[in-house]
Amino acid sequence: MIPVRLRHPRGVTTISVDPDTTGIADLKTVIFSHTEIPPSQQEISYGYPPKKLPDTAGRLASIPITKGEQLIVTALPPKSPLRRRRPSVKELDEQLSAPLPPRDRGAPEAVVESPLAEGDIPVEPKETIKMPGDAGHLQLRVVPDDNSCLFSAIGVVFEGGISAAQKLRTVVANAIKADAVNYSDVILGRPRDEYIAKIQDKDTWGGAIELAVFAEHFKTEIASFDVKTGRVDKFGEGNYANR
Repeated sequence: MIPVRLRHPRGVTTISVDPDTTGIADLKTVIFSHTEIPPSQQEISYGYPPKKLPDTAGRLASIPITKGEQLIVTALPPKSPLRRRRPSVKELDEQLSAPLPPRDRGAPEAVVESPLAEGDIPVEPKETIKMPGDAGHLQLRVVPDDNSCLFSAIGVVFEGGISAAQKLRTVVANAIKADAVNYSDVILGRPRDEYIAKIQDKDTWGGAIELAVFAEHFKTEIASFDVKTGRVDKFGEGNYANR
């Protein structure tokens, strides 16, 4: 482990990284946890005179990033929207909130039943809308608005229900306990044992570190959306076939 200084819009932070095991994507996740700048909006410079950090899949040692290195992190504006127009948050909300058309009571409605795969959750028509083009479907799932909402949401997607929230806290605790390199005191922002104990408390919020753990645990790229700003943060980006 070597110390690395981050200069970012919020100030200066020192982190510890292992150049031989830490990749660019891992570094960006750590930077996000300290600066709240999404990985997709980070521009990182190093060395003197400063030059842009290459966006490669290699390890930091190959760049190289050495002991005492200073990284300058700049927040880029969000990327321009894709050419295909996607509905706004307001439009999606209106579609989800719109009343269902009245049924024709003169004739019975045809019902086609199909067995649910294990772990599937029945979907009501009002909770799913078709996205434009080949973008698939957007499915609404409401979880309790409490300090376990992140774990409940992950539980609904991967475990079939919110009852798995506490189990998922244990998944995080075990992952951190097993990896002192990527989850050091500096990265966690507090002593490891304290963080491991605290994250198992149902009143503790989850965040970027937990989503990074879940992406690796479920071998799935996970995207979190800020519905107010439209910001998207991706974890495990490009690492897995499932998204």
